[in-house]
Amino acid sequence: MAIITLSDAKTYLRVEGDEFNADIQRAIDSAEATIKAATGEVFDTTNSIAVECALMLTSNFFDNRGGVQESRYSALDFGINNLLTMLQYWTDEVETQ
Repeated sequence: MAIITLSDAKTYLRVEGDEFNADIQRAIDSAEATIKAATGEVFDTTNSIAVECALMLTSNFFDNRGGVQESRYSALDFGINNLLTMLQYWTDEVETQ
């Protein structure tokens, strides 16, 4: 099961229309692969931290699809790294508390 949908990402990115659907879907796929590679786990829509991390990563990948990084990237990268660290130590026990 996916962490986020194309519709979720388009809402988060404030993108209307279908022109960028393929680019956004590629960013979603990369975001979810990054989360799995970083944590060794597969998450779904029930984990709010995974959802936020997937949305932030998708936004980052979509915004930087040309390979050029802006100065704001480092602040976003810090936030993403924090969420990935939280997910690495995530357990069902933590989720239910």
